[in-house]
Amino acid sequence: PAACAPIVIGRSPQAAYCLDDTRVSRSHARIESHGGHFQLTDLSYNGTFVRFGNEDQVVALRRGTCTLHGSGVISLGAPPTDPTAACVRFEVLNFSDTVPQDS
Repeated sequence: PAACAPIVIGRSPQAAYCLDDTRVSRSHARIESHGGHFQLTDLSYNGTFVRFGNEDQVVALRRGTCTLHGSGVISLGAPPTDPTAACVRFEVLNFSDTVPQDS
C-alpha cells in the first residue's frame, strides 16, 4: 500500500481535522501509517486519550504513541468520559475489508 502523509488533528485551521475546543492544541495529535499499521502520537499539553471499541479502559497518551486497531474514539484534551470532550471516532479497516470479494 502507498504511504500517506501524516494526518494532524488540532485547533489550527491548517490541521487535517480542525476541532474548535480550548483544550485542543493547535497541533494536538498525529496519525501516521507505518508498515500497514496506524500510529497515533500525542503532540499536546493536555494529552490524547483512546478508547478501543466498547472497552472501559482508556489509554492516556502524554507525548506518547499507540497503535490504532479495530474501532473506537480518540479524545483530545480530556478523557472520553468527559461529555464535553472533543472526540473523533475511528475505524481501522484491513485492505481485504475494502476490496469486493468474489462469491
